[in-house]
Amino acid sequence: LALPFVGYSYYKKTRFDFQISKILQAEEITPKDFFIKEMQEISSEGGFRQAAIQCTDYSAKNNTVEFSLSRGSFATIILREIMKPDDPILAGF
Repeated sequence: LALPFVGYSYYKKTRFDFQISKILQAEEITPKDFFIKEMQEISSEGGFRQAAIQCTDYSAKNNTVEFSLSRGSFATIILREIMKPDDPILAGF
């Protein structure tokens, strides 16, 4: 399953458009806001990402974590899951 993520070239003809449009409206932003003319290297075009991440070659020892991810996956997502507290609400998240 691939999920859309919003960027300046977001295409509204997906089954998630209603939910995404509600979020954009609540945050008072538009897809055009993801293009920064002055710093194009940080602009986000948008696209699709896999809903599930396959993490392989995982090891953790001596305060070092190592793993491999498929192309297009973000290590920060895995690290967030490793470091999140047992009760995120109680911890203030």
